[in-house]
Amino acid sequence: MDWTKDDIRQWADKLREEKRSNQEYFHWDKEYLPEMMAIIVRTVELYHGYHPRNFQLIALGIFLEPYGREKGRLGNISTGEGKSLITAMLAAAQALIDKNVDIVTSSQVLAIRNASDDPEEGYKEFFHLFGLKINNNCDDACENPRTGDVESNKHGEILIMDKDTGVEQLNTRWSNRLHQFLQLKHCGKLNDEGLKAIFMSNMNFFKLYKNLNGITGTIGGQEERKLLSLEYEVDCFELPRFRKYRFQYEKKKCEKDINRKRKDIDQIDQNINSLEETIRFHQTQQAKLEKNIQNYQQILESGDKRDKRRAVLVICENIANLEKIIAKVRQAFQLNKNKNIYTYDRAYRKFEKSELNPGDIIIGTNIAGRGIDVT
Repeated sequence: MDWTKDDIRQWADKLREEKRSNQEYFHWDKEYLPEMMAIIVRTVELYHGYHPRNFQLIALGIFLEPYGREKGRLGNISTGEGKSLITAMLAAAQALIDKNVDIVTSSQVLAIRNASDDPEEGYKEFFHLFGLKINNNCDDACENPRTGDVESNKHGEILIMDKDTGVEQLNTRWSNRLHQFLQLKHCGKLNDEGLKAIFMSNMNFFKLYKNLNGITGTIGGQEERKLLSLEYEVDCFELPRFRKYRFQYEKKKCEKDINRKRKDIDQIDQNINSLEETIRFHQTQQAKLEKNIQNYQQILESGDKRDKRRAVLVICENIANLEKIIAKVRQAFQLNKNKNIYTYDRAYRKFEKSELNPGDIIIGTNIAGRGIDVT
């Protein structure tokens, strides 16, 4: 087939105008399915510069073949065998007969990559040849549609704080517009209500679709396939690898060698761990001894001149109370220029104090009880 990009686009436009049913197109007794597959193959050649592998076309034909009572099919195809291309060809075939196609993957990287216009790995231009549109819903532009960037400054926003730990729940929002009400009350930036509060299991989500096809490299054994067929009303198939394995696995001999090597490695690991624990113990004891000697020397040298003040930790119930107390304390210690007053009110901030001195004052929320590492 020597079709050009314009020929493919005209054919796709005409196909959408006919609006034939799924059963009419995807039936081997009629010429529509072979014609559609041939044009999809030609599109792959124009876009990627190569012909799809035979087993990829077999997988496409199996997916497109009309099924009986099942909603679709699940295919077990090994890693590295071109599942992304099979998915793109299948999605194009379904979309060409005026269907909305959702492609769901557990990999955010794959979703962004395959929906991009990257000439090597993206498929946006491939779909554009058919007059189809493609996008993803998991990149930064989708998470922040107004700015296209992730906002890093959380100060001044309405944040939920766990009173037991003092940790701020940066990704948590109150539902039923309560969060937006508080933003309006405190004259803050009004954010849209996120969909993250609406939970639906993967099983119930996939059951919403009338037609369901899937590709994986780990579909499981017979019992797992029976369960998938029962729950999702699909049947399963498996395709061999494009090329045969080029090595031979001698099970018994390899298992003996592997078990012997594992025992040797385990013994070596035990010896190393024992030595490391002994070294760490002696290092800890030495550090404690040196610290005690240093403290005793300071006490002996200071005599009655040593500073007898204590460090103080004030834990507040919330950030609002913290700010009020800070203002009062700073006002009371103006003569000292507030040099020894420290605050810890945000989980994402690093506490600047690593060692306490006499007279230091630390004011924080409950997070100060577990989030500060000072000596």
